[in-house]
Amino acid sequence: MNPAGIIFGAGASLNIPGSFTATTANAIGFPDAMNPASIRWFNATGSNHYAALVGTPSTFAFTTPQTPGAIVNLAQLAVQQNLSLVGGTVVSLGSLTAPGDDIAIASVGGKSMVRISQPGSPLSLEVTPLPASVPRSPSASLPLSLPQLLTGGGIGNATELTVNSAGEVKLVGSGIRVNAGDVVVRDVVGQSIQADLVPPLVSGFVNLSATGSITVLGKIDTSTTVADTAAGSVTMSAFSDINLLNSPGDGIFTNADSGDGGDVNIVSQTGSINIAETINSSSNLGDGGAISLTALDQNNNNLPNSRAGRINITGAINSSSNLGDGGAIAIKARNQINADVINSSSAFGNGGSVILDPVGDIQVTSINAQGGTNGTGGNVDITTDQFFRAGGSFLDQNGVLASISNAGGVGGGAIAIRHGGGSRLVPFLVGNPAANGTLGAVTNGQSPITTFQSFPGRGGQGNIQFVTPTPNQTLNQTELVGDNDEEEKLQLPQNVPNIEIDALVTEREDNYTREFAEYLEIKNIPTRVNSLLDTRQTLDRVERETGVRPAIFYISFATPDIIPEGEIEKGEEKGDLLVTNSQSSTQNSSDELEVVLVTAQGTPIRKQFSGITRSQVIKAADEFRNEVIKIKRTPTYLSSAQQLYKWIITPLQADLQARGIQNIVFVPDTGLRSIPLAALHNGEQFLVEQYSVSLMPSLSLSNTEHRDIVNAQVLAMGASKFTDQKPLPAVPVELLAITPELWPGKSFLNSGFTLKNLNTQRRLQPYRIVHLATHAEFQPGNPSNSYIQLWDSKLSLNQLPQVGWNDPPVDLLVLSACRTALGDEQAEMGFAGLAVQAGVKSALASLWYVSDQGTLGLMAQFYEELRKAPVKAEALRQAQIAMIKGQVRMQNGKLLTPDGEIPLTPELAKLGNQNLSDPYYWAAFTMIGNPW
Repeated sequence: MNPAGIIFGAGASLNIPGSFTATTANAIGFPDAMNPASIRWFNATGSNHYAALVGTPSTFAFTTPQTPGAIVNLAQLAVQQNLSLVGGTVVSLGSLTAPGDDIAIASVGGKSMVRISQPGSPLSLEVTPLPASVPRSPSASLPLSLPQLLTGGGIGNATELTVNSAGEVKLVGSGIRVNAGDVVVRDVVGQSIQADLVPPLVSGFVNLSATGSITVLGKIDTSTTVADTAAGSVTMSAFSDINLLNSPGDGIFTNADSGDGGDVNIVSQTGSINIAETINSSSNLGDGGAISLTALDQNNNNLPNSRAGRINITGAINSSSNLGDGGAIAIKARNQINADVINSSSAFGNGGSVILDPVGDIQVTSINAQGGTNGTGGNVDITTDQFFRAGGSFLDQNGVLASISNAGGVGGGAIAIRHGGGSRLVPFLVGNPAANGTLGAVTNGQSPITTFQSFPGRGGQGNIQFVTPTPNQTLNQTELVGDNDEEEKLQLPQNVPNIEIDALVTEREDNYTREFAEYLEIKNIPTRVNSLLDTRQTLDRVERETGVRPAIFYISFATPDIIPEGEIEKGEEKGDLLVTNSQSSTQNSSDELEVVLVTAQGTPIRKQFSGITRSQVIKAADEFRNEVIKIKRTPTYLSSAQQLYKWIITPLQADLQARGIQNIVFVPDTGLRSIPLAALHNGEQFLVEQYSVSLMPSLSLSNTEHRDIVNAQVLAMGASKFTDQKPLPAVPVELLAITPELWPGKSFLNSGFTLKNLNTQRRLQPYRIVHLATHAEFQPGNPSNSYIQLWDSKLSLNQLPQVGWNDPPVDLLVLSACRTALGDEQAEMGFAGLAVQAGVKSALASLWYVSDQGTLGLMAQFYEELRKAPVKAEALRQAQIAMIKGQVRMQNGKLLTPDGEIPLTPELAKLGNQNLSDPYYWAAFTMIGNPW
């Protein structure tokens, strides 16, 4: 640590077996050994309590008024674990090597704090501005995002590097400007893995994030040739431009030999993406890595000459595989896409899907999404408001000279090209790419469209379709599945599932988002709802960050499909059929049950069931809710619990198992949002014994960011006595059991449980978990009818945004004594929308008032599991399983749990021994919002 700056001279080398961090921070924070949530500071100047500075550094502080010092590396820095450079400006013209682990480079352009945490990966950096008025203390605000990064490589046009007295780095003779807060790096290499490690292995990954721009002038390489080893991923995220100005032979390499290729995910929020060489995530024996490039220009620069929102790829994009499956390729831009060869093919397995989706023109050389001898071709989905051009060709497996081919040994994929030529009277020409078309054929093996064919309007053959608006229409994605003009309706074949499901998922997200936003009076609703690609990318990110594989279940009702008589038997699934209907805007009792399963990997699946109507499902749901809240010797809830399981889960059970799903997020339609999902039953087990489950209003409304909360503190408040409601005698025991017994934090009972004190405590300490043990009601009608009971007042649902739980963010809100007007549509919207309305990531609440004993048992075990579980929903699941098994129970004046015992008050002890395994005690508790 040297706030003035650090220089590693030319010819020097570093070779250590562990991790190495160099920083120009003015203080380094260490966790307090007695209180891990607190921080002990090692100051660069002034006195220090050295005896307390033990353990691993957790926080860097940059609080001086001057620009933080620079780090300049001209040496060869090599470590066996993690390598980190954190300074005001970072320039590395030497080499950085971290075999098998991570290289983290962060710049802090001004007064900032950089926190290093470990949420399931070896290293992550999170940064936020820290005002000079805020003293460094254990209660200092935690950071949220990385500062600006500028990473690069061999700077051939720089003749000299200087650091002036102000700490600024100058590249003499270079056209590249290095500002305070920028990082310049020569090459990033993390591919080397010791061969004597035990497979399966994963090579080190590279993760660069910036509030400004990112520029890479060398190569980024996480590839591996070690047996049974997967290549590391590359993730780049910047507010502005992302530039990879590679030399010939450079690029991004996440390819592997016998393992899977690493994923590549590059996102520019307001700028462009420019890559001068190849992106290679291919694999020989494994699956190719997924490649995702996104430049949606959130500033909405619609100027024709604006560089924002453009993606330019000079080299090939290759996610192919020989013996595995090709990786999916998705490129989404607000403006234009220019790319070379796109190859997601497989020689033996399935081809990867290809999605291209800008507003402006698309220019590519060719698209090869072919499947191998034992696979199918990947779907190709292209959408532009202007023109598409494919100027090259290749010879596909059937000897066809094609610009686009997704033929396969088992079958071809679907091809959809949506373009704006129709409204501009520019036809799509197969055989002429000059304005709008392809040089070669467009083929899927079964229905090739050969050259010298013109499509002035909509057309195509088989599952190859060209979609374009008429001169008076505007193109949008839903036109692929029909519009209000029966004569214009496009009847696609029934084996084009992905294209239709994409529109269907977007429609569900849009409907639910608007529905909740209108009821909850949310002002800042998303301008763009999640598409199928967005949803899958979110699920993939969650799996990479947590190790838990999630899935999303959209449960809804739709008007019956128009299908030839006799094709489907009553009560049987219709499968992945393309439909021309949309979700009905009005609730019709004859609408049929529909379930859509979306996972990060694998084809999305849609099931619609003939003869299983809205009225039948709602009736079964009402019966289930009414029976599960009763404790009887004979479990009368089982009949309806098994019926709902059979309708919703069973048709997709094999797919869930095949894809290794561990967490199910339900996004249900009206009337299904107050079902105790955990208690659905297959005749042998409850659903929660198979998966962790949770409830979302819509993915678009939910904050899906994942942060490890193992070191978070709890603000626990509650009331045991009320003037107009029944007492909650277990609340004092509940608060004491949570903090300080299980978690660090503070608790307040009765008179200390006021809105004023709640706000005061949050200002003093940014508690990330807020636990409220009190009555809460979700009532019919306006959101103001629903409330949380404080000691001296009611906090209504429409007042929650004013509490400020979103700044700093609350990761988890727990309401341990809720009641919902079961079956009422507005009440269940208040319940399902709790996390969104409160401005928190996740909320844990109950559908009905559970007994004091049941609530105390579940909460005590939940907080015990929360320290160990990878995600919050899994902590709830383990607590519920412990109750199902009878491991949480009242016995001899104590609450017994798998991890210990809690003495009960005399008032609770006199209730005697109690078994808490009935779903009445545990099934009401539901994780709402972000379950991760």
